Amino acid sequence: MSEKQPNLDSLFEAAVEIKSAKERAAFLDKSCGDDQELRQQIEQLLQSNDQVGSFLEQPAPGVEASVAPIERDNIPTALDAGLALAFGEDASVVIGDANHSVLRSIYHTIDEVPRVSLRQSKAEGEDPITRPSSTEVPLTDSDSRYRLDGEIARGGMGVIIKGRDTDLGRDLAIKVLLGSHKDKPDVIQRFVEEAQIGGQLQHPGIAPVYELGKFADQRPYFSMKLVKGETLAKQLGDRSDPKADRGRFLSIFEQVCQTMAYAHCRGVIHRDLKPANILTGQFGVTYVIDWGLAKVWGEPDIAHPEMGHDEDPALTP
Repeated sequence: MSEKQPNLDSLFEAAVEIKSAKERAAFLDKSCGDDQELRQQIEQLLQSNDQVGSFLEQPAPGVEASVAPIERDNIPTALDAGLALAFGEDASVVIGDANHSVLRSIYHTIDEVPRVSLRQSKAEGEDPITRPSSTEVPLTDSDSRYRLDGEIARGGMGVIIKGRDTDLGRDLAIKVLLGSHKDKPDVIQRFVEEAQIGGQLQHPGIAPVYELGKFADQRPYFSMKLVKGETLAKQLGDRSDPKADRGRFLSIFEQVCQTMAYAHCRGVIHRDLKPANILTGQFGVTYVIDWGLAKVWGEPDIAHPEMGHDEDPALTP
């Protein structure tokens, strides 16, 4: 990874949450300075992200004329219209009746699989943390449930620490909010949302969240499965031949697609899917990690904390 890549990732994550074009430009002016190459890379990423958002929120050209507004009862019809746009009017010849039924079943899947639900503060000033029974754990107390064994990664919002649950006798990862954000309700809410999403998405390709709480210094934390392995970015970079291990990489790609299909059925968009956030763990299991930018459809946006130049990017366990 180049020295510029960490700053690029952090600045993009901050800029993508700024909706005003004027404010976004001012942020880039201040953050990039005279580094035009860095600014151009960030602007290209932002443009791609905006195009994806537009695609998700607006119907494809031509659909409006042939399909009624996409309400729940019209979803199968909308799927058929999408196939017609992609493969022509006789889509069933290309897709086949069996796969047609699979596409129609997406409607029933979405109807049956409960969507992720985020807890919001009920009143102004209310603590947004959903606390477990063990509410306040000393961060450095040797008698606490968690033994902390050192930092694994650090990002703009939190730090990931390798730990051990001494009650259950298992290793885990603990993500803790940075101390500079502990008095910022919006940032805390965003941190909690990441924990809630990880706690509700139950899939082999997503590391589960175990517990959400606070340390004694009032910083929120959540514990999760400690995933050991290599990122897809590293594996791709280590290849001597672009054609090497094509079958293995296709298998990884398929597992990622299955994971994202499940998340989308639960109403969650990752918004930061890239090789650095895809991890191949033990026994060939592929994980999609780092759900810090994830959004639940229909939920209001919570601003992502601004990240300074001196902060490291989110790294991979």
